[in-house]
Amino acid sequence: MRRLTAKLVAPKPLCPETPAEILARPELDRLRPFAYLQTRRQRTSLSDDVDRALRRAYNTSLRRNLFLHRELVDLVERLSRHSIDVIPLKGTDLALRLYDDIARPTQDIDLLVRKDQLRQAARILADAGYSESEDVGRYDILFLRRDSARTYGVELHRSFDHFASCAERFVDACWERSQSIEDGELRGARRLEPTDELTYLCLNLCRHRFRDPFLALDVHLAIRRWQREVDWNELVQRCSRHRLRYPVGMALEFARHWFGTEVPDDTIYSLKPPLATRKLLRWIEWTGNTHELEAIFPITKHFEIALRMMLLDETWGDRAEHLSFASRTARRLAQSRWRAADRLERALG
Repeated sequence: MRRLTAKLVAPKPLCPETPAEILARPELDRLRPFAYLQTRRQRTSLSDDVDRALRRAYNTSLRRNLFLHRELVDLVERLSRHSIDVIPLKGTDLALRLYDDIARPTQDIDLLVRKDQLRQAARILADAGYSESEDVGRYDILFLRRDSARTYGVELHRSFDHFASCAERFVDACWERSQSIEDGELRGARRLEPTDELTYLCLNLCRHRFRDPFLALDVHLAIRRWQREVDWNELVQRCSRHRLRYPVGMALEFARHWFGTEVPDDTIYSLKPPLATRKLLRWIEWTGNTHELEAIFPITKHFEIALRMMLLDETWGDRAEHLSFASRTARRLAQSRWRAADRLERALG
């Protein structure tokens, strides 16, 4: 493979430059805490209404994340006590490392565990007071915990199940390259090596809708923070080896268009999917608004994800696996709804 050049590009970003523009666009609501941080760091003058709205979004995210981080630290300690390897994904750990602040919007706790330790980790969570949920999604086991003020979830993953091609070999390689956390609150856990973590953040971006630039901000800040640790040639080789070129290339291109992320031209050229695939993905994202349909038929979301991932996978076998997964999810979701309706019927009489 030819050596990638060091030429960097920084096109004009599409992301709104003013906090008022972010407030005016609902699809950018998860950028509000970051916008608040930026205005404080740069001492930007804001109107009272804009300042109040951004502060409210920041404080809401801060309160939830302080709680989630305490739970994450407790879970890591419990799992480490039983010699279970765990890697926190996204969440408050990523917020502290990339945003220098814990208030990155986070809904739950995601943990990667080794596949042969998954059931043991599930038993430990159950003993800690978590209840296994019947909800379906792209995780192996979902646990819920409720208290008087909030409900939150803990997702256990044994692989990056965003794409069929990386279900086994890529995650096994990531475990081998992962680094032990030797100090701090999460001592005993492990972290992905920077190039692997950037790859994971790109896969996570592609799994979600491209209309929301929040996850692209993760990719942008990761590249800015880890630019000396990320080996672009190695990233291209790993993506080619594990058939992840298209999703990673699409995510890097998306981050570059939104935030002007500095990515070598040759990296984008080596990874991006064909032009027809990119155009079809953009058409699906910007014209296929399914929010209203999802409210009535939740399974719509899973089939939209499957379609996006089918377009970004490189082999027909992997594409068929996504369609199969969406079908299995539809069946599990229907069974869960029937059981809930049956319980309600028995309770009423």
